[in-house]
Amino acid sequence: VVRANKELEEVLERDFGAPDGRDDGLHDKISGARYNGQPLDPQLVSRMRYLVTIRNKIVHEHDFNALPDRAGYVQAFDHVFAELGRLKGGKKAGG
Repeated sequence: VVRANKELEEVLERDFGAPDGRDDGLHDKISGARYNGQPLDPQLVSRMRYLVTIRNKIVHEHDFNALPDRAGYVQAFDHVFAELGRLKGGKKAGG
C-alpha cells in the first residue's frame, strides 16, 4: 500500500506536473496534477483519492491495520496506473 502510493506520487510529479514540495500531501498532488493543462478526469481522481485514503488510514489510524478489500484496492491501483500510463503516452510536451 505504501509503495503503491509512493509510486503514484512519483508519477504525478514526474509526468503530470503535480507539486513536488515536501509540504504537499498526496491529495494536494492529485488536485494539482494536469493532463495537457487540464485537471485529471474526476473518476480517475476519485480512484486515486481512494488509494490515498486507505494508505492514510493504515499509516495514521491505530485500529486500521489491514485492507478492508484487498482485491478492490489492487483493482483500483491497476486501473489508476493503466489510465495514467495511457495518458502519459498521449501527453503533449509541457502539458
